[in-house]
Amino acid sequence: MNIFLKFALIFLPNISYAQSIGNLNDFFIYLSLIIKIYIIPLIIGLGLVAFIWGIIKYVISTSESEKKNAVSVIVYGIIFLFVMVSVWGLVVMLQRTFRVGNVSLPTQPESIRSLRP
Repeated sequence: MNIFLKFALIFLPNISYAQSIGNLNDFFIYLSLIIKIYIIPLIIGLGLVAFIWGIIKYVISTSESEKKNAVSVIVYGIIFLFVMVSVWGLVVMLQRTFRVGNVSLPTQPESIRSLRP
């Protein structure tokens, strides 16, 4: 995928509201919220889909080799989900311990807010 397309997809909400990211701190806050809100649940969802796909493959498989393959997909799915949820929980625990978890999106300038219906 083209790097410009990736950049545009990440910052599309920012571009569509004609917002500007004021400084580097706001940029990293915005980027961390993109990761927290969209990327992490997507990755956990993919792990869940892999786990369910392994169960489906196990149920419909007829030979022992297919069942072994399905069991390995199930095990990898469980390991993936455990690691992702554990790391996510560790990050939340560290944020609450050091009181850095309550960050918000950069605010819009007042002139932009007045343009919305």
